[in-house]
Amino acid sequence: TYKGNGAFVTAGIDYNFQKKQADLKERFMFYGGLRYGFAQFSYEAPSYTIYDSYWGDRIPGSFPKVSSSAHWVELLIGIKAEVLKNFFLGWNIREKIMVSGPKSDVFPPIVIPGYGDGVKGSQFDWQYTVSYMIPLGDLKIREPRKQENAPGK
Repeated sequence: TYKGNGAFVTAGIDYNFQKKQADLKERFMFYGGLRYGFAQFSYEAPSYTIYDSYWGDRIPGSFPKVSSSAHWVELLIGIKAEVLKNFFLGWNIREKIMVSGPKSDVFPPIVIPGYGDGVKGSQFDWQYTVSYMIPLGDLKIREPRKQENAPGK
């Protein structure tokens, strides 16, 4: 048996390669992005059994709970388009590169939350997104009124 638990966060920026659209009703983007990811997690193997088919032996064992963290960088490229008013669909492909991770060679994690395979230093995957843009409207900036000088002063 294997047990894992943890949380992750990613933060980053996207750059739209499209020129500004002339028709503001069409909203889509072809973008590249850069993300930083961090995960804090724990994992354990409360019990395992190794079966030896040749000798017929069963060797039981366990690994205690290990707490660890991981840092990685993501490079991505993707598209996103408005399909209904303020609803967007998109997908991207990304390369995740481990910056620092668990140090255990004896019992590495099977999965790192948000990253994936716990033993790979780099991995390639894809992601799809469904998003909604909250329509806040155009922000109007009020300019302060200029005070007029009173006549005769």
